[in-house]
Amino acid sequence: IIYRLPGIYMELDLNPFILIFAIAIIVAIIAKQIRFPYTITLVIAGIVVAIIGLEAPFELGYDLIFHILLPPLLFEGSLHMRMSHLRNNAKIILLLILPGLMGSIFFVALILGIAFPTIPFIFAVLLAAIVIPTDPATILAFYKEMKVPHKLRSIIEGESVFDDGLAIVMWNVLVVIIAATALGGSGTVVVEGSHILNGTAQFLKLSFLGIVVGGVMGYLAYIIIKKIDDQFTEVMITVILAFGIFAMAEALGGSGVFAVVVSGLILVNYGTRFAMAPSTRLSLLSFWTFLAFAVNSFLFILIGMSVRWSGIWANLWLIILTVLCLWLARAIMIYLIGRILNRRSVELPR
Repeated sequence: IIYRLPGIYMELDLNPFILIFAIAIIVAIIAKQIRFPYTITLVIAGIVVAIIGLEAPFELGYDLIFHILLPPLLFEGSLHMRMSHLRNNAKIILLLILPGLMGSIFFVALILGIAFPTIPFIFAVLLAAIVIPTDPATILAFYKEMKVPHKLRSIIEGESVFDDGLAIVMWNVLVVIIAATALGGSGTVVVEGSHILNGTAQFLKLSFLGIVVGGVMGYLAYIIIKKIDDQFTEVMITVILAFGIFAMAEALGGSGVFAVVVSGLILVNYGTRFAMAPSTRLSLLSFWTFLAFAVNSFLFILIGMSVRWSGIWANLWLIILTVLCLWLARAIMIYLIGRILNRRSVELPR
């Protein structure tokens, strides 16, 4: 497809997109038959496609991931959360996403720093912040089949939505700190107290502004939806909200991640209950479930196509140790938090 407008010439080849989604359909069918995690199967398929010789239509850059692929995934995840579930499990979720997440990140970074002393500690923290957050899609699907108690499913779902947002904000802050530091002659990163204070201030600013923007715009969307009665218009408002609020929060110096999550929570707990007809609610959830499926398929196949084997082999021991540290850190933090919660009554069964 070639677009020719005054001053604009753009050529877009749709064939790679069609091929990627065709592969995603085949992978979805195969993954369901062999009962293998869908996202991992997509990555493997992407690697195979890259080996065959198909190049990725886009490079996985910051703008593509943060401004196009991330908002619908965050918004769809928040649409499945209920305030009642969050309130009932607030204590567990808060402990998991604050001391749990932070403790796991620094535990992994500490072990990596000891095992690989050539890696600056702040880089180890950055790596840990990337790999620690959970992606529970496959686990939750498995839990439904195994009829795991609903309380545990709610805890995992709530923790995953918020620790994704918290880790991304932390990632942004760490990048700012690293950019502000200078590499010393020994190859170590010099991090001063002022950098940590600035990073903490940046973290609080991103979080606060993101939550405020998400709350205000989510409530405004709820008011608008309440005054109209057209399912397609209402679904379109949520699309504008999810993508627009991310860009708005980032432009105002806040966290687009928190803004999207908070606005989604407001919309699903108030908009779908008090401002939407049942048919509109069904259309909304169906649309966002499909969009999240399509985006996930596109993203994970692109990840597979972007794998560089030379980099994997060169860092194989670091990769293996990071995964082992990740499992150990999560297990230790969850059991510690469980012991704290269970002092008076069994909040988190063994």
